[in-house]
Amino acid sequence: MMDAPKKIIAVCTTQLEAYDRSSFIEGLYSRLDKDQYKLIVFNSHRDFETHSPSDAGAKAVFDIINHDKIDCLIIDKRHIKSDDVFDEIVERSKERKIPVIVLNSEKEGCFCINTDYFAAYEELINHLVTVHNYHDFFFIGGVKGEPESEKRLAIFRKTLLKYNLEISDERIAYGLYYEDPVYEIFDELYRNNRLPQVFVCANDVMALAIYQKAQEYGLKIPEDFAVTGFDGLPYSQFITPPLATCQENYEDLMRRLEEIIGGVCCHTLPVQTFLNPYKALAKGSCGCKTESIRLSNNEVIHGYRDLDRCLFYETNTYNTIDKAIAFDCQSNIYEMLVNCSLPSSSVCIKGDYSSTLNDLLESDNRLPKKFFVLASESDAGEEESHLNMFPYTDMVPHFEDWVKDDTMYMVSSIYAGAAVCGYYAVKTRLGEEKIPRFGRT
Repeated sequence: MMDAPKKIIAVCTTQLEAYDRSSFIEGLYSRLDKDQYKLIVFNSHRDFETHSPSDAGAKAVFDIINHDKIDCLIIDKRHIKSDDVFDEIVERSKERKIPVIVLNSEKEGCFCINTDYFAAYEELINHLVTVHNYHDFFFIGGVKGEPESEKRLAIFRKTLLKYNLEISDERIAYGLYYEDPVYEIFDELYRNNRLPQVFVCANDVMALAIYQKAQEYGLKIPEDFAVTGFDGLPYSQFITPPLATCQENYEDLMRRLEEIIGGVCCHTLPVQTFLNPYKALAKGSCGCKTESIRLSNNEVIHGYRDLDRCLFYETNTYNTIDKAIAFDCQSNIYEMLVNCSLPSSSVCIKGDYSSTLNDLLESDNRLPKKFFVLASESDAGEEESHLNMFPYTDMVPHFEDWVKDDTMYMVSSIYAGAAVCGYYAVKTRLGEEKIPRFGRT
């Protein structure tokens, strides 16, 4: 453990630009006491599901973790879809006696937080039968044979049996968790005049596809049929009528995680497993009278400004890269990186300022003793060189200064296939605003 006034919390994740991941990081950062904790996020642009040759370059970001300088590691198994990568990260931390908090999986010797949606899903189905008196159901599962999809179907069937209701195989289909298969399912039911009283969908994306089909055919929800989903996607509550669904209790998760981090860092909490239940949301799409949630003008303006900033930044970045294609001199490429980097960010490269790209690609993937840093143009003074260096054991530039402020770091590796050239680090207080641009840079 490091002897520092603040505890360093490391988070390992993938595809940070996804809404659930960016919201998680923003929520965790906002709750942590900035006088006690620092947050550093190690992000891979790949989730390792397809076992691509590029996985080696993407996962190199996790090699940057210096276990002598962190006090706790958090990892969500849902977002790292390779058991080998997941196990390697966890075991490396356990070997160094660093407490590991695992989300959505069981792992021996770790503090585990698992979600439990059985009661909430059962409550939603109960509601459809006892409050709205539905008896004609059509269930749209995710992927046939996939554990979560089959689990939701099993809960659905078991709950119906309490009311002596059964669902035939003809009233079950699989939408693969996205829209196009659901469109086909709906079209066939509509052509054959076999629309049910209620569609029960295994996720919100498929439920919202039913909304689209209802609009296409001039049908109304819930007057012509009801719809329920699962996941609690934020935008599912901004439509008319709001979608009845099941949602992870995010507030409870953040509160519990904060308590666990405190207990882990103070060595007062024994290793154990915690359950975080979902909650059922009975909304307008199931037949309940609920008011639609409306965005305020300020929220709409803020959203458009964010989109406009991202578009401007993306256009500027691609224009810069387009010019770089013609560069012959490696130092010119370095200067280009400085120009297109985000404020308070650093391009940390292997080799030195005079290295060619081939030098970097042909080197092995071992971490160097020092990284060379190209600071963002906006962070460099007139007399200050953009280029400096720092030991890789610090993980990020100016580590000692960073631990004293209230910012967090987001880090991803820079790679070409399996060849690792370095990594990109962004220091920020505004996670959700910076994350989309972080990934593009």
